Amino acid sequence: MKIDLKKSISLQKLIYKKSFLDMFCYYFLVFVMPLLLFYIIFISNNPLNYKQVVFYIIVGLPSIWNVIGLKYIDELTYLGEIETKSRTEYINQIILNCKYESKVEQEDLIILKKSYGWFTQAKELIIMFDDKRAYGNLTNLGRGNIRIPFFSYSNKLKLSTHKKSDNEDL
Repeated sequence: MKIDLKKSISLQKLIYKKSFLDMFCYYFLVFVMPLLLFYIIFISNNPLNYKQVVFYIIVGLPSIWNVIGLKYIDELTYLGEIETKSRTEYINQIILNCKYESKVEQEDLIILKKSYGWFTQAKELIIMFDDKRAYGNLTNLGRGNIRIPFFSYSNKLKLSTHKKSDNEDL
């Protein structure tokens, strides 16, 4: 996907053209699941007992968390002031400490990925530079490189506590 660097930095949010599959996963599945759950619990004619209500609430909590995660999935986090000369050293330090595998590099945009787990999951770290300032976004990717909003709040916290010299947990 193509990221618009200037708009992203000015809005403090990743701005890019989304594919149909991204749109389907974000808006349809995330919003339809809670509505379907609401229908099953309150509108259907089936009488519910206590165990069924507790089950539906527990099943619905991940859907609600996904909706909350949509707020943080595209946000950029300020990483600090990094001189133009020390950018490559900073990126190489992150690659060595966090074991990122692939690297896509443009002038002021760097995308790092690493795979983990049994399934086709990965983490993607996007770093943008604006003069001396650095901004980052950490996202979990699922099958087909679909961004998962479920982990976006914890990823936002990881980046917000991240310091320029401390790169162990990204």
